[in-house]
Amino acid sequence: MGRGMKIGMVNMEDEDVSEWRVHGQIITVHFQKVSELLEWDDLFPGQIDEDLEQKDDRQIGAEIPMPPFYSYSYTDIIVVKLPCKYPQEGWKRDVFRLQVHLVAANLAVKRKKGKNGKMKLIFLSKCMPMMEIFRCKELKKREGDWWYYEPNMAKLAQKASLPIGSFKLSLSLREIEMNKVFDISNSKSREAYATVLHSSAQYVCGAITLAQSLLRTGTSRDLVLLLDNTISKPKRDTLIKAGWKLRFIKRIRNTRAEKNMYNKYNYSKFRLWQLTDYDKVVFIDADIIVLRNIDILFQFPQLSATG
Repeated sequence: MGRGMKIGMVNMEDEDVSEWRVHGQIITVHFQKVSELLEWDDLFPGQIDEDLEQKDDRQIGAEIPMPPFYSYSYTDIIVVKLPCKYPQEGWKRDVFRLQVHLVAANLAVKRKKGKNGKMKLIFLSKCMPMMEIFRCKELKKREGDWWYYEPNMAKLAQKASLPIGSFKLSLSLREIEMNKVFDISNSKSREAYATVLHSSAQYVCGAITLAQSLLRTGTSRDLVLLLDNTISKPKRDTLIKAGWKLRFIKRIRNTRAEKNMYNKYNYSKFRLWQLTDYDKVVFIDADIIVLRNIDILFQFPQLSATG
């Protein structure tokens, strides 16, 4: 591991860290522990009251305390003790566990390069670190409860830059922001909105309306529609005029669907993963009307969902 390094210690106050002193200077990262009264649903509620948002201009949603990162900007290794309440029910939704992950991620992203340009994170935990933040392929070695990661810093920086909680991720529908265009991507040519017509030509009108509503928001992304020959040529021509780029697919049958039900071919949505000429795709059902620009969704770093 080497010597003369600066080693950041996160949530390691109850551990014996003397053996780490052989490798360099120990830097204890101090931060205020999140309140025990704060629950997961406070950050990620099942439903957001838009009326409340419109009535009140203050920031809605709870905060997770973070350390002053500028005080810990020089580190070569970050050693982190992760809380693990497994096998308790809901152990993955431990807010303190989330806080420690976020502290570690932000320390790694905001640090200035030390002796070695590659960032190293070592976790002490019976539970695997959150895959949503530290990817499986970034795990280089594991010994017992010790997990050694070398994260992709560009991808980690994307994740660390995201706001915490559904309230901050939700897009405001206030009139003053309705027409704001989030045109901040450097790869618009490889990003697309997509929908699927897999069960009925009755959704053609909905798909036309969806395309027009997206274009009226000012988006410059491609509009891609997956369909098969059950949609007649006149209807396909109309869809093209509405703004869609058509991709023909072979429908995938849902073997559990009841006879003559609308979801008979809803597994056709898996064909979206075959749009490999795009880096990011935002799927929208064909019966949706988009009221404002939502291009900010393309900034989310990985598989995401919204409703």
